[in-house]
Amino acid sequence: MRAHADDPLDALLRGVDRALAGSRGAVVSVLALDPGAGHASFAGVGNVELHAVSRTRIASPTTPGILGRGLRHVRVWEHALSPGDLLVLTSDGLENHFDLQALSHLAPQAIADALVAGFHKKHDDATCAVARVTAAAGTGDGLGGR
Repeated sequence: MRAHADDPLDALLRGVDRALAGSRGAVVSVLALDPGAGHASFAGVGNVELHAVSRTRIASPTTPGILGRGLRHVRVWEHALSPGDLLVLTSDGLENHFDLQALSHLAPQAIADALVAGFHKKHDDATCAVARVTAAAGTGDGLGGR
């Protein structure tokens, strides 16, 4: 993925699908953030979900499936970003009935820690990545996160 990080998200996921052919496979979601331009792109295959607290609606369902088993299609979702927006990726090892708005005042690492501590399914592994847009468009990289 690092070697192809500048590729369009659909091409990136198709490449991962080919690379994982014959393996157990994987579920993967990719979130590309460009807060300086006020833009985010998201694409996912499998059950790694994007959650958001944002000024504009951010809802991006993933494509069902497992990379490595033949990817028929993938949809890339485009979203506007604003300062203060909070974006969280979670694997299926976390229950998804949490109230992200109630945690949104915390720092990104504290949000990740709270989600893993409070919503981790004991029978599964859990992954949580959190990013907050911290700068107005055109004023720097604009991200804080864990």
